[in-house]
Amino acid sequence: MTAVLTNVATDAAAQDRIAGRVATSPIDMDRQRVPAAARYGLFFLWITALAAGIALVVYGFGPFFQQRDQHHLMRRFRADVHRSANEATGLAGVTAATMAPEPNTPVGILEVGAVRMQQVVVEGAGATQTRHAPGHVPGSAGLGQPGNSVLVGRRAAFGGPFSSLGTLRPGDKIVVTTTQGQSVYEVASTRQIRLPGARPSSPSVLDKVYGPSRDDRLTLVTASGLLPWNHRSADVVVATLEGTAFAPTPQGGRRDSETGTKGDRSALAAVILALAGYGFGMGASVVIYRRLRSRSAYLLTVAPVVALTVIAAETLGRLLPAWT
Repeated sequence: MTAVLTNVATDAAAQDRIAGRVATSPIDMDRQRVPAAARYGLFFLWITALAAGIALVVYGFGPFFQQRDQHHLMRRFRADVHRSANEATGLAGVTAATMAPEPNTPVGILEVGAVRMQQVVVEGAGATQTRHAPGHVPGSAGLGQPGNSVLVGRRAAFGGPFSSLGTLRPGDKIVVTTTQGQSVYEVASTRQIRLPGARPSSPSVLDKVYGPSRDDRLTLVTASGLLPWNHRSADVVVATLEGTAFAPTPQGGRRDSETGTKGDRSALAAVILALAGYGFGMGASVVIYRRLRSRSAYLLTVAPVVALTVIAAETLGRLLPAWT
C-alpha cells in the first residue's frame, strides 16, 4: 500500500513538472534569463539613444532640413525681387518701405565665392530663425544700406552655413542681393572675440560688434568652436562696402535674445512636452516588450520611437545658442 502511494505521489510530481514546463512560454523563459540590473542598463541606453538622436537630427539631418527651408525662402525672395522690378518699370515707381521687416521673412541673398556659399538671409537672429537661414540682426543697418549690417549664422548645427567663416581673408569678396539691388563688400578683417562673464554677455563687447559704425560695413558672426553650448566666443568677419549704399529703410530694434549667444527660451514648454512624450513612449515600449515576442514588439515600437526621438531632438535643438 505504501509503495502504491509513493508511486502515485511520484507520478503527480512528475506531472506537475511537465505541466510547469508546458506552461512556461518562451517569453517567460526570456524574462527569467534577463537580470534585474538590465533595467538600469536599458534606461542608460535610452538616454544615450536620445542624445545620439539629437546629434543625428541637428548635425546629420539638419543640413537637409536647412536646404529644404532655403529652397522655400529662395522662392519667396525671388517673388519679392520680381515684384520690385515690376514696380520699378511702372509709372508709380518703387514703393518705399515704411515698416521694419517682419521676423522670418527673407531680406536678401548672401554669396561668398571664396567658400562657395549662397544663403538666403531672414530677418531676426534668434535660435528659431538661424535654424533655417543666417539671420539679420534687427536694429542693425539693412543689407547694402549705410551703417553696420550684422548677420548671425550657425557654425555646425542645421547645416552650419557659416562653418567656413574663419577661413576668409582680407580682400575676399562678399555679394549681397536685396530688392534694392546688388552690393559688393570686401573682407577687411577676420578675428575671434571672447565675451567675458556669464549670460547675458558683456554689452560693451556686443556693442562693438553689433552697434553702429562710421563706415558702411557687413559684419558676419558665428560661434568659434564646435561645442553646441558655446555662448562666449565667436568668429567675426568685417567687410566694407564698395561703392554707394542704398537708401536706408526702417529697421526693428535688437533684443538680448538676438545676439546669437542664446537659445529660444519660448521653446521650453515644447521641450517639456516632447520629453514627456518620449518618456511615455519608452514606458509603453517596455510594456510591449514584456508582453509580446521580440520581433512583434520591435515592429510595433520602432516607428513611434524614431518619431518621438526626432521630435524631442528638434525641440531640444531650439535651446542651443543661435550661432552654434
